[in-house]
Amino acid sequence: GFTLTTLVAAAAPPSTAHPFIRVYAEQNPISAPLDHLFLCPADLKDKTDLSQWPRKEVTIDGSKCSSHKELLAEEDRAQFFQCLTDVVNITTHAMDTIGLSPALSDGTLLGWYRHHKGYIPWDVDADTSIMKADCRDSFK
Repeated sequence: GFTLTTLVAAAAPPSTAHPFIRVYAEQNPISAPLDHLFLCPADLKDKTDLSQWPRKEVTIDGSKCSSHKELLAEEDRAQFFQCLTDVVNITTHAMDTIGLSPALSDGTLLGWYRHHKGYIPWDVDADTSIMKADCRDSFK
């Protein structure tokens, strides 16, 4: 897979702690550092030229985005899981748009199966996977 340093979702509480966020793709990532993960309002993607991504990085206005730490501070679990669902839906749609075929994986797939198409109640992330060859092809 490749790492997105930002995730786009339908709603996120505003913050001015990170005014600009570089969005870049890594061909062989191990894992994105937690301080490189942000959740941004969905309309931000409409204001950003993503036509060259992932071949070239883009910079986005991060003033309305939330950091990983801010997201985990969300106390309403229903709202948190709705946010995760929005992120998965938008991310998989974006991958579909550039010709990738994402699938649920790991704990997210287990939660979908065991918890009636939901999440594992104590989970704090969502997992998707793509084929390595497809990922490499997306950089060409």
